[in-house]
Amino acid sequence: MGHLTEQEAAVIKAGVKRRRTPKTLVENRWSVSPLNQTPEVVGDAAPKHVLLRDITLRTIEQTPGVWVNELQRRHLAEALVFAGVPAVQLAWLAVEAAYDAKKEIGFIKKLNPKVEVSIIGGTSDRVDIAIDAGADLYFAYGPIVPEFQTIHGPYARQILRAHARGEDWRKTIPYPKNEAEHLERLQSDVRYAKSKGLKAGMFASMIHYATVDEVRNFARAAHEVGADEIGLGDGASGLVPEAWRYIVSLMRKEAPTTRIGVHTHNGYGLAGACALSSVQAGAEVVEVSVNHLCSAAGQADLAEVAASLEVLYGIPTGIDLSRLTSLRKLVEDMTGVRMAPNKAVTGEDVWTYTEEAIFEEEQYAPVHKSVNPTVFGSEARYVLGRFSGASGAWALRAKLAEAGVELSDSLMVELLKRLKDVMEVRRKTLTDEELVDAARDLVRN
Repeated sequence: MGHLTEQEAAVIKAGVKRRRTPKTLVENRWSVSPLNQTPEVVGDAAPKHVLLRDITLRTIEQTPGVWVNELQRRHLAEALVFAGVPAVQLAWLAVEAAYDAKKEIGFIKKLNPKVEVSIIGGTSDRVDIAIDAGADLYFAYGPIVPEFQTIHGPYARQILRAHARGEDWRKTIPYPKNEAEHLERLQSDVRYAKSKGLKAGMFASMIHYATVDEVRNFARAAHEVGADEIGLGDGASGLVPEAWRYIVSLMRKEAPTTRIGVHTHNGYGLAGACALSSVQAGAEVVEVSVNHLCSAAGQADLAEVAASLEVLYGIPTGIDLSRLTSLRKLVEDMTGVRMAPNKAVTGEDVWTYTEEAIFEEEQYAPVHKSVNPTVFGSEARYVLGRFSGASGAWALRAKLAEAGVELSDSLMVELLKRLKDVMEVRRKTLTDEELVDAARDLVRN
Protein backbone atom coordinates (compact mmCIF):
# COMPACT_ATOMS: atom_id res chain seq x y z
CA MET A 1 0.00 0.00 0.00
CA GLY A 2 3.06 2.23 0.14
CA HIS A 3 4.63 4.47 -2.47
CA LEU A 4 7.57 2.14 -3.33
CA THR A 5 7.74 -0.94 -5.50
CA GLU A 6 8.73 -4.25 -3.95
CA GLN A 7 12.17 -3.93 -5.54
CA GLU A 8 12.69 -0.42 -4.15
CA ALA A 9 11.58 -1.58 -0.70
CA ALA A 10 13.95 -4.54 -0.89
CA VAL A 11 16.89 -2.18 -1.50
CA ILE A 12 16.07 -0.29 1.73
CA LYS A 13 15.70 -3.47 3.77
CA ALA A 14 18.96 -4.84 2.41
CA GLY A 15 20.70 -1.59 3.33
CA VAL A 16 19.44 -1.87 6.90
CA LYS A 17 20.50 -5.50 7.21
CA ARG A 18 23.98 -4.74 5.85
CA ARG A 19 24.52 -2.25 8.68
CA ARG A 20 23.40 -4.57 11.47
CA THR A 21 24.35 -7.87 13.10
CA PRO A 22 22.04 -10.77 14.02
CA LYS A 23 21.82 -9.51 17.62
CA THR A 24 21.23 -5.87 16.69
CA LEU A 25 18.61 -6.54 14.02
CA VAL A 26 15.85 -8.85 15.22
CA GLU A 27 12.90 -8.94 12.85
CA ASN A 28 9.81 -7.20 14.24
CA ARG A 29 11.60 -6.52 17.53
CA TRP A 30 14.49 -4.09 17.25
CA SER A 31 17.15 -2.51 15.07
CA VAL A 32 20.03 -0.86 16.94
CA SER A 33 23.62 0.08 16.22
CA PRO A 34 26.26 -2.68 16.35
CA LEU A 35 28.56 -0.12 17.99
CA ASN A 36 26.56 -0.66 21.20
CA GLN A 37 27.99 -4.15 21.43
CA THR A 38 31.46 -3.62 19.96
CA PRO A 39 34.29 -4.18 22.50
CA GLU A 40 36.37 -1.40 20.94
CA VAL A 41 33.55 0.98 21.85
CA VAL A 42 32.12 -0.30 25.14
CA GLY A 43 35.00 -2.42 26.40
CA ASP A 44 34.97 -6.09 27.28
CA ALA A 45 34.43 -6.07 31.06
CA ALA A 46 30.64 -6.35 31.04
CA PRO A 47 29.23 -9.61 32.41
CA LYS A 48 27.38 -12.05 30.16
CA HIS A 49 24.25 -11.71 32.31
CA VAL A 50 23.04 -8.98 34.69
CA LEU A 51 20.89 -9.65 37.74
CA LEU A 52 18.28 -6.93 38.28
CA ARG A 53 17.31 -6.71 41.94
CA ASP A 54 13.98 -4.96 42.27
CA ILE A 55 13.72 -2.97 45.49
CA THR A 56 10.24 -1.49 44.94
CA LEU A 57 8.81 -3.45 47.86
CA ARG A 58 11.39 -1.75 50.09
CA THR A 59 11.21 1.76 48.64
CA ILE A 60 7.56 2.16 47.64
CA GLU A 61 6.53 3.72 50.95
CA GLN A 62 9.62 5.90 51.01
CA THR A 63 7.92 7.69 48.12
CA PRO A 64 6.23 10.90 49.34
CA GLY A 65 2.49 10.48 49.80
CA VAL A 66 2.46 6.70 49.22
CA TRP A 67 0.86 4.30 51.70
CA VAL A 68 0.16 0.72 50.61
CA ASN A 69 -1.58 -2.18 52.28
CA GLU A 70 -0.82 -5.89 52.52
CA LEU A 71 -3.02 -6.84 49.56
CA GLN A 72 -1.32 -4.28 47.37
CA ARG A 73 2.12 -5.51 48.37
CA ARG A 74 1.16 -9.10 47.56
CA HIS A 75 -0.22 -8.07 44.19
CA LEU A 76 2.95 -6.11 43.42
CA ALA A 77 5.17 -9.01 44.52
CA GLU A 78 3.20 -11.32 42.25
CA ALA A 79 3.50 -8.95 39.30
CA LEU A 80 7.27 -8.66 39.80
CA VAL A 81 7.75 -12.42 39.98
CA PHE A 82 5.56 -13.02 36.92
CA ALA A 83 7.63 -10.41 35.05
CA GLY A 84 10.70 -12.56 35.62
CA VAL A 85 12.39 -10.41 38.27
CA PRO A 86 15.12 -12.74 39.64
CA ALA A 87 15.81 -10.90 42.90
CA VAL A 88 13.92 -8.59 45.26
CA GLN A 89 14.82 -6.66 48.37
CA LEU A 90 12.13 -6.40 51.02
CA ALA A 91 13.41 -4.48 53.98
CA TRP A 92 15.98 -2.08 55.35
CA LEU A 93 16.30 -3.08 58.98
CA ALA A 94 17.57 0.26 60.20
CA VAL A 95 13.88 1.17 60.38
CA GLU A 96 10.93 -0.78 61.71
CA ALA A 97 8.85 -2.29 58.92
CA ALA A 98 5.07 -2.03 58.98
CA TYR A 99 4.72 -5.39 57.26
CA ASP A 100 5.65 -9.00 57.99
CA ALA A 101 8.85 -9.79 56.10
CA LYS A 102 8.68 -13.47 56.99
CA LYS A 103 5.17 -13.73 55.60
CA GLU A 104 6.12 -11.86 52.43
CA ILE A 105 9.16 -14.01 51.80
CA GLY A 106 7.03 -17.12 52.19
CA PHE A 107 4.56 -15.73 49.64
CA ILE A 108 7.31 -14.91 47.14
CA LYS A 109 8.97 -18.29 47.55
CA LYS A 110 5.68 -20.03 46.83
CA LEU A 111 5.42 -18.08 43.60
CA ASN A 112 9.00 -18.89 42.59
CA PRO A 113 11.48 -20.45 45.05
CA LYS A 114 14.37 -19.36 42.84
CA VAL A 115 13.81 -15.64 43.46
CA GLU A 116 16.65 -14.32 45.60
CA VAL A 117 15.29 -12.30 48.52
CA SER A 118 17.63 -9.91 50.31
CA ILE A 119 17.39 -7.81 53.45
CA ILE A 120 19.72 -4.95 54.29
CA GLY A 121 20.73 -4.14 57.87
CA GLY A 122 23.70 -2.80 59.72
CA THR A 123 24.04 -4.35 63.16
CA SER A 124 24.61 -7.94 64.24
CA ASP A 125 21.17 -8.46 65.78
CA ARG A 126 19.60 -7.76 62.38
CA VAL A 127 21.25 -10.85 60.93
CA ASP A 128 19.06 -13.02 63.18
CA ILE A 129 15.94 -11.19 61.99
CA ALA A 130 16.92 -11.88 58.37
CA ILE A 131 17.54 -15.55 59.19
CA ASP A 132 14.19 -15.92 60.92
CA ALA A 133 12.40 -14.23 58.00
CA GLY A 134 13.88 -16.72 55.54
CA ALA A 135 15.99 -14.29 53.52
CA ASP A 136 18.61 -15.61 51.10
CA LEU A 137 21.04 -12.70 51.30
CA TYR A 138 21.90 -10.28 54.09
CA PHE A 139 23.73 -6.99 53.52
CA ALA A 140 25.86 -5.53 56.28
CA TYR A 141 25.38 -1.82 55.63
CA GLY A 142 27.00 1.46 56.55
CA PRO A 143 28.45 4.72 55.22
CA ILE A 144 31.89 4.32 53.68
CA VAL A 145 32.95 7.57 55.40
CA PRO A 146 33.72 6.88 59.09
CA GLU A 147 32.85 10.42 60.15
CA PHE A 148 29.22 9.83 59.08
CA GLN A 149 28.49 7.03 61.58
CA THR A 150 26.81 9.45 64.00
CA ILE A 151 24.53 11.06 61.39
CA HIS A 152 23.84 8.41 58.74
CA GLY A 153 23.16 4.70 58.74
CA PRO A 154 22.05 2.15 61.34
CA TYR A 155 24.19 3.41 64.22
CA ALA A 156 23.06 6.98 63.63
CA ARG A 157 19.44 5.87 64.06
CA GLN A 158 20.30 4.17 67.35
CA ILE A 159 22.14 7.29 68.46
CA LEU A 160 19.22 9.57 67.59
CA ARG A 161 16.78 7.38 69.49
CA ALA A 162 19.08 7.16 72.50
CA HIS A 163 19.52 10.93 72.46
CA ALA A 164 15.73 11.38 72.36
CA ARG A 165 15.49 9.15 75.46
CA GLY A 166 18.00 11.33 77.25
CA GLU A 167 20.75 8.70 77.24
CA ASP A 168 24.44 9.44 77.02
CA TRP A 169 24.71 7.71 73.67
CA ARG A 170 28.49 8.17 73.57
CA LYS A 171 28.65 5.55 76.32
CA THR A 172 25.70 3.31 75.38
CA ILE A 173 26.03 3.01 71.58
CA PRO A 174 29.28 1.28 70.50
CA TYR A 175 29.43 2.74 67.02
CA PRO A 176 32.50 2.35 64.76
CA LYS A 177 34.78 5.35 65.17
CA ASN A 178 37.18 4.85 62.27
CA GLU A 179 37.55 2.99 58.99
CA ALA A 180 39.22 -0.07 60.52
CA GLU A 181 36.47 -0.52 63.14
CA HIS A 182 33.76 -0.09 60.50
CA LEU A 183 35.25 -2.65 58.13
CA GLU A 184 35.76 -5.11 60.97
CA ARG A 185 32.12 -4.67 62.03
CA LEU A 186 30.91 -5.41 58.50
CA GLN A 187 33.22 -8.39 58.21
CA SER A 188 31.99 -9.74 61.53
CA ASP A 189 28.36 -9.55 60.36
CA VAL A 190 29.26 -11.27 57.09
CA ARG A 191 31.02 -14.09 58.93
CA TYR A 192 28.07 -14.54 61.26
CA ALA A 193 25.48 -14.52 58.46
CA LYS A 194 27.47 -17.02 56.40
CA SER A 195 27.91 -19.26 59.44
CA LYS A 196 24.10 -19.42 59.63
CA GLY A 197 23.76 -20.44 55.99
CA LEU A 198 22.93 -17.06 54.49
CA LYS A 199 24.70 -15.42 51.61
CA ALA A 200 26.14 -12.17 52.85
CA GLY A 201 27.35 -8.94 51.33
CA MET A 202 28.98 -5.69 52.40
CA PHE A 203 27.18 -2.51 51.33
CA ALA A 204 28.92 0.88 51.18
CA SER A 205 26.60 3.86 51.14
CA MET A 206 27.60 7.45 50.37
CA ILE A 207 30.15 6.14 47.89
CA HIS A 208 30.32 9.57 46.26
CA TYR A 209 32.39 10.74 49.24
CA ALA A 210 34.87 7.88 49.10
CA THR A 211 38.53 8.36 48.27
CA VAL A 212 40.31 5.91 46.00
CA ASP A 213 42.03 4.38 49.02
CA GLU A 214 38.71 3.90 50.82
CA VAL A 215 37.24 2.21 47.75
CA ARG A 216 40.18 -0.17 47.56
CA ASN A 217 40.16 -0.88 51.29
CA PHE A 218 36.45 -1.70 51.23
CA ALA A 219 36.87 -4.07 48.28
CA ARG A 220 39.83 -5.82 49.94
CA ALA A 221 37.90 -6.26 53.18
CA ALA A 222 34.94 -7.79 51.34
CA HIS A 223 37.17 -10.08 49.33
CA GLU A 224 39.12 -11.12 52.43
CA VAL A 225 35.99 -12.17 54.35
CA GLY A 226 34.48 -13.99 51.40
CA ALA A 227 31.50 -11.67 50.94
CA ASP A 228 29.14 -12.86 48.23
CA GLU A 229 28.49 -9.33 47.01
CA ILE A 230 29.77 -5.79 47.31
CA GLY A 231 26.95 -3.24 47.23
CA LEU A 232 27.66 0.36 46.28
CA GLY A 233 25.16 3.16 46.89
CA ASP A 234 25.21 6.82 45.88
CA GLY A 235 22.28 8.24 47.82
CA ALA A 236 22.86 11.84 46.76
CA SER A 237 23.42 11.29 43.02
CA GLY A 238 26.91 12.70 43.43
CA LEU A 239 28.71 10.53 40.87
CA VAL A 240 28.70 10.86 37.09
CA PRO A 241 28.55 7.69 34.96
CA GLU A 242 32.30 7.81 34.29
CA ALA A 243 33.04 7.95 38.02
CA TRP A 244 30.80 4.94 38.61
CA ARG A 245 32.66 3.06 35.91
CA TYR A 246 36.01 3.95 37.52
CA ILE A 247 34.94 2.92 41.04
CA VAL A 248 33.55 -0.41 39.84
CA SER A 249 36.77 -1.03 37.91
CA LEU A 250 38.80 -0.44 41.08
CA MET A 251 36.57 -2.80 43.02
CA ARG A 252 36.79 -5.43 40.31
CA LYS A 253 40.60 -5.45 40.53
CA GLU A 254 40.68 -5.72 44.34
CA ALA A 255 37.85 -8.27 44.63
CA PRO A 256 37.96 -10.28 41.39
CA THR A 257 35.74 -13.13 42.62
CA THR A 258 33.11 -11.04 44.41
CA ARG A 259 30.07 -9.90 42.48
CA ILE A 260 29.46 -6.17 42.50
CA GLY A 261 26.06 -4.53 42.72
CA VAL A 262 25.18 -0.86 42.24
CA HIS A 263 22.41 1.25 43.71
CA THR A 264 22.22 4.49 41.71
CA HIS A 265 19.99 7.49 42.39
CA ASN A 266 18.26 9.68 39.84
CA GLY A 267 18.83 13.22 41.08
CA TYR A 268 20.09 14.35 37.67
CA GLY A 269 18.15 11.86 35.56
CA LEU A 270 21.32 9.75 35.23
CA ALA A 271 20.52 6.74 37.42
CA GLY A 272 20.14 4.48 34.40
CA ALA A 273 23.25 5.83 32.72
CA CYS A 274 25.27 5.35 35.93
CA ALA A 275 24.01 1.79 36.26
CA LEU A 276 24.87 0.96 32.65
CA SER A 277 28.35 2.48 33.00
CA SER A 278 28.86 0.30 36.05
CA VAL A 279 27.82 -2.79 34.11
CA GLN A 280 30.34 -1.95 31.40
CA ALA A 281 33.00 -1.94 34.14
CA GLY A 282 31.94 -5.37 35.39
CA ALA A 283 29.04 -4.84 37.81
CA GLU A 284 26.82 -7.90 37.75
CA VAL A 285 23.90 -6.59 39.80
CA VAL A 286 21.80 -3.43 39.39
CA GLU A 287 19.22 -2.39 41.97
CA VAL A 288 16.11 -0.93 40.37
CA SER A 289 12.57 0.06 41.23
CA VAL A 290 9.41 0.29 39.17
CA ASN A 291 8.85 3.87 37.97
CA HIS A 292 12.00 5.03 39.83
CA LEU A 293 10.02 4.96 43.10
CA CYS A 294 11.76 6.02 46.31
CA SER A 295 12.29 9.26 48.15
CA ALA A 296 13.14 12.32 46.11
CA ALA A 297 14.11 11.50 42.50
CA GLY A 298 14.31 7.79 43.24
CA GLN A 299 16.34 4.97 41.76
CA ALA A 300 17.22 3.54 38.38
CA ASP A 301 13.99 2.41 36.71
CA LEU A 302 13.41 -1.31 36.17
CA ALA A 303 12.00 -0.82 32.67
CA GLU A 304 14.68 1.57 31.44
CA VAL A 305 17.57 -0.55 32.68
CA ALA A 306 16.12 -3.86 31.53
CA ALA A 307 15.26 -2.48 28.09
CA SER A 308 18.68 -0.89 27.64
CA LEU A 309 20.57 -4.01 28.67
CA GLU A 310 18.50 -6.39 26.55
CA VAL A 311 17.93 -4.30 23.42
CA LEU A 312 20.90 -1.93 23.20
CA TYR A 313 23.71 -3.91 24.84
CA GLY A 314 22.47 -7.42 24.10
CA ILE A 315 22.92 -8.47 27.75
CA PRO A 316 20.20 -10.81 29.05
CA THR A 317 18.41 -10.10 32.32
CA GLY A 318 15.65 -12.71 32.37
CA ILE A 319 13.00 -9.98 32.55
CA ASP A 320 9.83 -10.46 30.49
CA LEU A 321 10.01 -7.14 28.66
CA SER A 322 6.41 -7.44 27.47
CA ARG A 323 5.20 -6.93 31.06
CA LEU A 324 7.03 -3.66 31.66
CA THR A 325 4.24 -1.33 30.54
CA SER A 326 1.62 -3.15 32.60
CA LEU A 327 3.94 -2.91 35.62
CA ARG A 328 4.17 0.85 35.14
CA LYS A 329 0.38 1.09 35.07
CA LEU A 330 -0.09 -1.17 38.10
CA VAL A 331 2.29 0.84 40.27
CA GLU A 332 0.77 4.11 39.10
CA ASP A 333 -2.67 2.90 40.15
CA MET A 334 -1.41 1.59 43.50
CA THR A 335 0.50 4.73 44.45
CA GLY A 336 -1.25 7.54 42.61
CA VAL A 337 2.18 8.66 41.40
CA ARG A 338 1.75 9.26 37.67
CA MET A 339 4.61 9.11 35.23
CA ALA A 340 5.14 11.71 32.51
CA PRO A 341 3.35 10.65 29.30
CA ASN A 342 6.71 10.55 27.52
CA LYS A 343 8.49 8.51 30.21
CA ALA A 344 11.12 6.38 28.50
CA VAL A 345 10.13 2.83 27.48
CA THR A 346 6.73 2.59 29.19
CA GLY A 347 5.15 6.06 29.05
CA GLU A 348 1.61 6.44 27.74
CA ASP A 349 2.76 8.53 24.76
CA VAL A 350 6.36 7.41 24.40
CA TRP A 351 5.52 5.59 21.14
CA THR A 352 3.12 8.23 19.81
CA TYR A 353 4.09 10.21 16.69
CA THR A 354 2.74 13.22 14.84
CA GLU A 355 5.56 14.02 12.40
CA GLU A 356 5.34 13.85 8.63
CA ALA A 357 5.89 10.45 6.96
CA ILE A 358 6.73 8.31 10.02
CA PHE A 359 3.75 6.05 9.38
CA GLU A 360 4.95 5.42 5.82
CA GLU A 361 8.56 4.88 6.88
CA GLU A 362 7.48 2.02 9.11
CA GLN A 363 6.35 0.02 6.10
CA TYR A 364 9.93 -0.28 4.92
CA ALA A 365 12.37 0.26 7.81
CA PRO A 366 12.19 1.26 11.51
CA VAL A 367 13.80 4.61 10.78
CA HIS A 368 12.46 6.47 13.81
CA LYS A 369 11.99 3.56 16.21
CA SER A 370 14.90 1.39 17.31
CA VAL A 371 12.46 -1.06 18.87
CA ASN A 372 8.96 -2.31 18.24
CA PRO A 373 6.83 -1.07 21.17
CA THR A 374 5.12 -4.46 21.37
CA VAL A 375 8.38 -5.74 22.89
CA PHE A 376 7.43 -3.74 26.00
CA GLY A 377 3.72 -4.52 25.92
CA SER A 378 2.84 -1.24 24.23
CA GLU A 379 2.02 -0.11 20.70
CA ALA A 380 2.86 2.68 18.30
CA ARG A 381 0.24 5.36 17.67
CA TYR A 382 0.13 7.94 14.90
CA VAL A 383 -1.92 11.03 15.65
CA LEU A 384 -2.63 14.13 13.65
CA GLY A 385 -0.57 17.17 14.55
CA ARG A 386 0.58 20.43 13.01
CA PHE A 387 3.22 18.66 10.92
CA SER A 388 1.19 15.64 9.88
CA GLY A 389 0.92 15.05 6.16
CA ALA A 390 0.76 11.89 4.13
CA SER A 391 1.45 9.79 7.22
CA GLY A 392 -1.53 11.37 8.92
CA ALA A 393 -3.73 10.48 5.96
CA TRP A 394 -2.63 6.84 5.96
CA ALA A 395 -3.16 6.48 9.71
CA LEU A 396 -6.48 8.29 9.56
CA ARG A 397 -7.72 6.09 6.72
CA ALA A 398 -6.98 3.03 8.85
CA LYS A 399 -8.89 4.45 11.81
CA LEU A 400 -11.85 5.41 9.63
CA ALA A 401 -11.92 1.98 8.00
CA GLU A 402 -12.18 0.36 11.42
CA ALA A 403 -15.19 2.61 12.10
CA GLY A 404 -16.79 1.81 8.73
CA VAL A 405 -16.22 5.28 7.25
CA GLU A 406 -14.87 5.64 3.72
CA LEU A 407 -13.80 8.95 2.17
CA SER A 408 -12.74 9.87 -1.34
CA ASP A 409 -9.30 11.41 -1.85
CA SER A 410 -10.82 14.86 -2.24
CA LEU A 411 -12.83 14.53 0.98
CA MET A 412 -9.74 13.24 2.77
CA VAL A 413 -7.85 16.40 1.80
CA GLU A 414 -10.74 18.51 3.06
CA LEU A 415 -10.97 16.48 6.26
CA LEU A 416 -7.27 16.90 7.03
CA LYS A 417 -7.59 20.66 6.64
CA ARG A 418 -10.70 20.79 8.82
CA LEU A 419 -9.09 18.67 11.52
CA LYS A 420 -6.01 20.88 11.66
CA ASP A 421 -8.29 23.94 12.03
CA VAL A 422 -10.12 22.24 14.90
CA MET A 423 -6.83 21.36 16.61
CA GLU A 424 -5.63 24.94 16.14
CA VAL A 425 -8.73 26.18 17.95
CA ARG A 426 -8.67 23.55 20.71
CA ARG A 427 -4.87 23.63 21.12
CA LYS A 428 -4.57 19.86 21.26
CA THR A 429 -4.49 16.72 19.17
CA LEU A 430 -7.78 14.88 18.78
CA THR A 431 -8.66 11.45 20.06
CA ASP A 432 -9.50 8.66 17.63
CA GLU A 433 -13.18 9.04 18.53
CA GLU A 434 -13.10 12.78 17.78
CA LEU A 435 -11.42 12.15 14.43
CA VAL A 436 -14.06 9.64 13.41
CA ASP A 437 -16.87 11.97 14.51
CA ALA A 438 -15.41 14.80 12.41
CA ALA A 439 -15.24 12.52 9.37
CA ARG A 440 -18.86 11.50 9.82
CA ASP A 441 -19.89 15.14 10.09
CA LEU A 442 -18.08 15.86 6.83
CA VAL A 443 -19.86 13.04 5.05
CA ARG A 444 -23.25 14.25 6.35
CA ASN A 445 -22.56 17.73 5.00
